[in-house]
Amino acid sequence: MATNFSFRPYGEKAYHTGTAIPVFSLKSDRDFGIGQFSDIKLLADFCHQAGLDLIQLLPVNDTTVTKTSKDSSPYTAISVFALHPIYLDLEPLIKYLDTKTLKNYEAEKKHLNELSETDYAAVITGKLKYARLAFDAVKKDLLTDIAFKTFVKDRQFWLPAYATFNYLLETFETK
Repeated sequence: MATNFSFRPYGEKAYHTGTAIPVFSLKSDRDFGIGQFSDIKLLADFCHQAGLDLIQLLPVNDTTVTKTSKDSSPYTAISVFALHPIYLDLEPLIKYLDTKTLKNYEAEKKHLNELSETDYAAVITGKLKYARLAFDAVKKDLLTDIAFKTFVKDRQFWLPAYATFNYLLETFETK
């Protein structure tokens, strides 16, 4: 009979517990029909309270090509660096929208959040539309902003190719 049984399966090594989760399943009242990057903070707070110390996310890289559910697999990334825009939190951007657009945004957000299943095409199309409108409202100032210029400069090894790919994707509607 063994007498050295232990509940510490890794001996003196650190023992960790955690969860693996796709970002799309993290949903809060602030979301636009799908979980988003800012919801990870809510998950981290929950995990801390539950005594968990690890969070593993499914891949979060951009997979957008057709803007349909065909793009929904996190394992078909078009970039190893770019994050998926479907997980973008639009809330910090809505202050740049005009009153009519903001009203439309709120109605669309309410509709998407009430659905029992994620409408991938509506979510990605809507997020890109409102992000573009916010960008158009601030682009003149943004393009001269030191922090933005630094962001772009620090990512020169991948950002121009990614931007070019997306421009050509939009222009020719094919990858």
